Amino acid sequence: MSARFTFEGLPELIQQFSNLGQIAADASRDTVRRTAEVFVGVVKAETPVGPSRKNKPGGNLLRHVSMSEDAKRSNAVAFTVKNTARHAHLIEDGWDHVGGKHIEGKKIFAKAGQYRDRMMDELSDVLPEKIEAALFR
Repeated sequence: MSARFTFEGLPELIQQFSNLGQIAADASRDTVRRTAEVFVGVVKAETPVGPSRKNKPGGNLLRHVSMSEDAKRSNAVAFTVKNTARHAHLIEDGWDHVGGKHIEGKKIFAKAGQYRDRMMDELSDVLPEKIEAALFR
């Protein structure tokens, strides 16, 4: 007497699992992008705009806030928010005057952690449903 148990469709399942990384990347791209865009708005809202001087408009820091997708990383969905103004680090970290007076930094980019946490919460809610829907189409 014997009993045979088979798992039909294993090659198809393996193929679907091999595409799982791309499915997760596609499903998470909108959430990651939206989080980065919200953070860009926060950075721009909190970036100080100096007065116009010598026929040059103020807002040099503001004009240098940008967001880009990091397409070099094949194993991740990554968007970078940065301020490329030459003196952005002084506003972020603060500085010391020659006379000894310390100017505190605004720590704008330090707030990125809370947005990262919210993004991960949203991804943990959304990703399982999207992956399941893609696997069992």
